[in-house]
Amino acid sequence: MAKGKSQTFLDIQFGLISMQKHYLTAETFGFSVNAKGANLKPKQTWTLEQDNRDGDTKVFLRSHLGRYLTADRDGKVIAEAETPDAESRFIVLPQADGRWALKSEAHGRFLGLKHASASGAVAVFGGHVEGKEEIEVCCFAQSVLEPELWVVHLAMHPQVCLYSTGRRQYARLNDDQLTFDRNIPWGVSCLIMLDFQDGRYSLKACDNRYVRKDGRLVNQSESGTKYVLEFKAGSMAFKAEDGKYLSAVGPSGTLQVGKNSKAGKDDFFLLTESHPQVVILSYDGRVVTTCQGIDITSLLGKEEKDEETFQLEMEKGSGKVVLRTMHGSFWIIVKSSRVQSTGRMRMVDSYFDIEWRGRRIAIKASTGKYLSTLKNGQICSTNFEIGKSEEFILKLINRPIVVLRGEYGFIACRADALDCNRSSYEVFRLDFQDGAYTIQASNGKFWSIGPENVVGLASGATPFLFEFIALSRIAIRAPNGKYVQGDQAGLLTAKADCAGHTSFWEY
Repeated sequence: MAKGKSQTFLDIQFGLISMQKHYLTAETFGFSVNAKGANLKPKQTWTLEQDNRDGDTKVFLRSHLGRYLTADRDGKVIAEAETPDAESRFIVLPQADGRWALKSEAHGRFLGLKHASASGAVAVFGGHVEGKEEIEVCCFAQSVLEPELWVVHLAMHPQVCLYSTGRRQYARLNDDQLTFDRNIPWGVSCLIMLDFQDGRYSLKACDNRYVRKDGRLVNQSESGTKYVLEFKAGSMAFKAEDGKYLSAVGPSGTLQVGKNSKAGKDDFFLLTESHPQVVILSYDGRVVTTCQGIDITSLLGKEEKDEETFQLEMEKGSGKVVLRTMHGSFWIIVKSSRVQSTGRMRMVDSYFDIEWRGRRIAIKASTGKYLSTLKNGQICSTNFEIGKSEEFILKLINRPIVVLRGEYGFIACRADALDCNRSSYEVFRLDFQDGAYTIQASNGKFWSIGPENVVGLASGATPFLFEFIALSRIAIRAPNGKYVQGDQAGLLTAKADCAGHTSFWEY
């Protein structure tokens, strides 16, 4: 990842799907490469590194093992090279339908399937391979046919923030458009979803509407809402069906298709992680805010606006958090034990531990003392023990809709069942209720606990607890006190006593 002033820009990671709907896979044993992956998992994930010495289309592909894809003169493909060399360089040739052809620069041959079953050849984006034929990869074709074409499927979580490299600002929902006018992606309006369908991408605002090429937001996907991805120097562009590009247009920076048939400076974008942004309520229902100056205080009857929103940024490995304000500063403990918003960089006194107490939380400072709400509303670090005044409610506000991905894939619906090993996702709607959340599927039914603690869907709403336990990941606790976990077969259950790798959900 590459860091900006206050955000983390994401590496371009993706899977490559063959004509037979299988992913290019880098095996751990022997660094061999095949096209047998059924889902986009770590072994099917490749990181794009661009070599700009001789043009923007020449790339290296790095596997999940940190090794580079190479092709020799005999067409043998392997992902073993520790550093990129001449045989690691490929030329990307984008096709009109969004697929890629990858040409070995060293040998002039194309990466593709060594042989393909007749049944698989009839469908580019649909159907399955019949029989048990081995699916091998080689780089020996002299021309581009169906076996040499690959669909690019981004591996990152689909909910992100969108940054214009030309405008140097973030997109946000502004009535019926997305406009680039935010220095920091603050609030739910800056949440963007990338929707992958048949090799093309759509962009959706936080209210689930699609960005049409004329800049308007529409409720349904259509031809004018689908774009082909192009990459340049770590940035991406979205090309419409007429060959022109989504751009930040006009004084307001409206996201719409511009006039360029060749991507220019206003046509390139970066993606950043969408950190959780929360409203914090004290034990007596007062809203925590920065509206009274540098002190962090709580007020009765305060509306939940930007000054009452805080961004939780998890430190990788430790689970500690910093709380960022809308102005980019951090919460920090000062000598008087007060909590202020004067932190300009991450220091020892700006890190906190969150302790999860059912529907409530406690926040421990670096001193070992817990944050308390005083009678005058001041937030201070005063007590080593947790009492009523040390309890807070955490309300996630920039995920009205959520996509959940675990170790084995996305969570999606199958009638009244939930599967956790799917390559495509379901969009769930969250409703906050006194420290807990109900999770509603697109069919109107809610997450619930069934026989043998299997998590499925039912007509009645059931509250679940969210615990932010790692970078971009939550643990979900069911009403029975157990954590929701998934298994490789796709079964979702509430049986885990503690949160582990099978019960971490990327959101």
